[in-house]
Amino acid sequence: YQSGNELIINAEGTIQIIDIMGRIIHTETVSGDSRINISNYNKAAYLIRCIGKSKTSTQKIIIK
Repeated sequence: YQSGNELIINAEGTIQIIDIMGRIIHTETVSGDSRINISNYNKAAYLIRCIGKSKTSTQKIIIK
């Protein structure tokens, strides 16, 4: 979820932030609760992909 200028993610694995054109604009390995600074990103819709050991999940977010 988004809290101010941070995206708070509770996951283990690799997190990718993907813009609407399909470009990966951020990649980070996380473990547990992690905070990603999103203050430099444009206000738009993005996809968050979490690649774990046994599964991959994708969720849409809107940065306001």
